Amino acid sequence: MPFLQDINPHPLDAILKFTEADHKYEFVPTGERVRKSMTGVLKPIFDTFDGAKIARSNVPKWLLNEESKYHQLCLYLRNVCNQKDEEIAHTIATEHWPAIGNLAAVKGTAMHRTLELFVQNELPPSSTGAEPHCIAAYLGWREWFYPNMELVPWRVELSIVLTTEVDGVSIPVVAGQIDLVLKDKTGRLWLVDWKSTDANKKGKIGRASVGGKRAFPNRKAAAPFNDFDADDFSKYSAQLLGYKYIMENGGYCERGQIAGVFIVQIHEALDKAHCIEAGEGLGDEFEEAVGAMMRREVLEAVHEYLASGQVK
Repeated sequence: MPFLQDINPHPLDAILKFTEADHKYEFVPTGERVRKSMTGVLKPIFDTFDGAKIARSNVPKWLLNEESKYHQLCLYLRNVCNQKDEEIAHTIATEHWPAIGNLAAVKGTAMHRTLELFVQNELPPSSTGAEPHCIAAYLGWREWFYPNMELVPWRVELSIVLTTEVDGVSIPVVAGQIDLVLKDKTGRLWLVDWKSTDANKKGKIGRASVGGKRAFPNRKAAAPFNDFDADDFSKYSAQLLGYKYIMENGGYCERGQIAGVFIVQIHEALDKAHCIEAGEGLGDEFEEAVGAMMRREVLEAVHEYLASGQVK
């Protein structure tokens, strides 16, 4: 069975090549690597968590608080590994937390791959006959997600790139991948991004956690999102709205053709998929900040190109 990219090709597919192994985007017309992915754009803006500082300030509390999830780890590092408080903090910040993050990333990648294959009817049958949780969650979500619009999968893992021109030369600015693009009966597009955020630890994306408790205090994002929290919902919303900006300004669709952009959280702790529209409740100012972010990237790309001496 042909893949969706073969059934629904786009003329701009030819200008971008994505290599999954090293998450590299190649701008085919010049053979150069795209300067930034959307993840690279967002990281300095929303990843303001100073792990080393947080660990240093909390290790003494974790050692005293028997109810802390870090209590036993801190005791082990102190009593078995003979580490002092500063060394314990360093181990947690540079080894423990990154290991947890890597494990989550592996699980998230596996979920994305399973859903990609399933949507394209290419998922091999399970050896046990049991349906993967993410598939059941996806099917349940599709049952209630705007059934009147008769949505059908149009593309999965759609690679897109925003370009700009200097003296007739096309310059790649930012690239990214949209997990799922649906098309409705009117021809409009619906952008969807899968997230496997741990619902046990963080609750539902964009919703207050049970009891309103947070592991660490709120942090503000960097410019141009200074007025917004540097939380998962803001970051994921900026990512999806950034994709929308590329689609509309990069020639992938007409303005107004995108009906909506949605974050769909699928996790084993959730009985069903949690779906929320990107930027919901954040106001028009948030989407304006996304536009400012993307325009800033264009200006920086032009400056880098001019400074490189490649101008003819």
